[in-house]
Amino acid sequence: MNERLDILLIEDDEQHAQCIKEQLMKTKELLEQWHILERIGFDDLNVEWIYGSERIDNKRGNIYYHFSDSDMNKIQKKVREMQNNNPHTGILMDVILTKEEQERAGVNDFSKIKFSKDILDYYEPKTGQKCNIYLTTGLRNFGTLAWGIYGRENMEHRYIPKSLIKEYPSRKAIAGVFYWLYHKKQLPESISCEIEERELEDI
Repeated sequence: MNERLDILLIEDDEQHAQCIKEQLMKTKELLEQWHILERIGFDDLNVEWIYGSERIDNKRGNIYYHFSDSDMNKIQKKVREMQNNNPHTGILMDVILTKEEQERAGVNDFSKIKFSKDILDYYEPKTGQKCNIYLTTGLRNFGTLAWGIYGRENMEHRYIPKSLIKEYPSRKAIAGVFYWLYHKKQLPESISCEIEERELEDI
């Protein structure tokens, strides 16, 4: 087949980025072992992490690379480079990406979430999509917040909780990320059920 999916991971938490990349690659390997990967549409996967320019080491030992407006050009340039090499390029990005957004979210104020919205608006304008995008977030109530943040009706099936990647990896949920980034469609029910059965067998 020789088809590859390239994913640009936009994440400001170094630890999260490393774990997400590892689990995406692990899921690709499992789907390949289960002979399901080719039905998703590709047989190779590349994940590249891009991070912001504002480094912060917090008291718990976490390292953040927060984004700022000046990083938008860097993201756009990277996407262009990836798309020039492979048209099957998608973006998997965190919802909260700047220092201010993180601070305000800490007090349940999500009105300042703007950076990821600007990326979504740039690549999926009303005139037509330029790059497929999927979201990941640690916000437990993101499903109810999505409309207020992004002003879009179709976000319910376009995000994956970080817990389903990091703490309790769901191969079915991650396969849904792959399928959307490759086809801009939801994972077919037949493939979803088959992955779920294989996961249960491996428990």
